Amino acid sequence: MEEYVYAAVFGVIQALTEFLPISSSGHLVLAAELTGDHANEASYDVALHGGTLLAVLAYFRDDWAVMWLAGRRELRRHGLALTRWRGRGKLALLLALGSVPGFVAGGLLQLTVRDGLRQPLVVGIMLIAVGGLMWFADTRGRTDRRVRDVDGRGALFIGAAQALAVVPGTSRSGITISAGRIFGLSRHAAARFSFLLSAPITAGSLALLVRDAVEDHSGIEWGPMAFGAIVAFAASMLVIRGLLGFLRRHGLGVFVWYRIVLGAVVLAGVAAGAFHS
Repeated sequence: MEEYVYAAVFGVIQALTEFLPISSSGHLVLAAELTGDHANEASYDVALHGGTLLAVLAYFRDDWAVMWLAGRRELRRHGLALTRWRGRGKLALLLALGSVPGFVAGGLLQLTVRDGLRQPLVVGIMLIAVGGLMWFADTRGRTDRRVRDVDGRGALFIGAAQALAVVPGTSRSGITISAGRIFGLSRHAAARFSFLLSAPITAGSLALLVRDAVEDHSGIEWGPMAFGAIVAFAASMLVIRGLLGFLRRHGLGVFVWYRIVLGAVVLAGVAAGAFHS
């Protein structure tokens, strides 16, 4: 029963930190260190991402349906002449293009992240560093572009930023929203594109989990992981709606300060020997 309580706690943490720009993987590493649980293993982390993936698919279900229909229409009209695609069909292509850097980085750095970077010291540094980047991106430059204004260069730029999220403490949503803001997207548009872009990369991570599970049946506790994913799904639906509404009226400042304060606390804890770095 204790494992299911942990799973519920980690599911809520996952939901809050996956979409709020404060780093889900970093918080899961810290939570696992504090509880003494082994949920900081990459397989458990990805399982919780499954709950958030289902939330993205469900919350933006109308967008996915329209993109699917528009993509089929553009394929019939223009075939593989992708530069002629328009509207939601083009958006589907841009999401696919923006996902490429993340897939490449995930494949190249998977072992490094699992063995070397999932440490409180790394989390503390990245919380502060990316917090500074978020502040810069949110307070500088134009902010009048919408999701439909994203082009191939913008998709690749935001996708390249997403690739950095393999480092715990970075925050996938934080780094992609920041990249969107640098590109000129409004806060709401940057968050919306970030959430849509999360679906392909998370789906890819889940595919790797299934592959690993088939190869090695030991070490994966399916019951608690599934329960954590369900909790993450339910909480994520609320968090997505809340954050999109929040960003229509407010900036990223509260998240920047949270990251900086938490990062400083983590680094102090590492220096004092409270964590294993």
